[in-house]
Amino acid sequence: MKFHDIELSNGNNTSPNIPKQVLLLALTLILLTIIPLCLNKDSQSPLPSPKINTNASKSIEFEKKCDIFSGNWVPFSEGPYYTNATCDLIIDQQNCMKFGRPNTEFLNWRWKPDECELTLFDAAQFLELVRGKSIAFVGDSMGRNQMQSLLCLLVSVVYPEDISHKYTSDINFKRWFYADYNFTLATLWSPFLV
Repeated sequence: MKFHDIELSNGNNTSPNIPKQVLLLALTLILLTIIPLCLNKDSQSPLPSPKINTNASKSIEFEKKCDIFSGNWVPFSEGPYYTNATCDLIIDQQNCMKFGRPNTEFLNWRWKPDECELTLFDAAQFLELVRGKSIAFVGDSMGRNQMQSLLCLLVSVVYPEDISHKYTSDINFKRWFYADYNFTLATLWSPFLV
């Protein structure tokens, strides 16, 4: 690549329009940040909303939220949401039971945060919430595992159609469609994306 210098009247060499290029880059980044915010002005914020306390002090209190990261694994007598017998979407390399894992005790646990109770996953409610939308998992095997788990959780309500072949022959990009809910679930396995 060849760079061209401009000689100024005082004899110094410099690149043309560097301040303009920096300004254009900054304005572009600002616009790319603001436009999605304007388009999504009707959506709810993920931040906790303040609860106005109407007592004499007129202070604003934030609702106490559940810290889901501190807690313990506790026995779950209702068993797992799914197994290899109830979900044939588990791929062979992750199907321990199919290849003879003798114990199943590890399936009967759930996460219990210290200060609150997590509600159990409701697949029908989830599908109603995502009606007409799409979700994509992009990343390494961790994202792929989460997507496959979601597929198996949703099988209890409706079985998806694998529509991957309509879009690509790339085995790292998969799509499933839930016609009753007009919902698409996709995964792009990209182990080098950080």
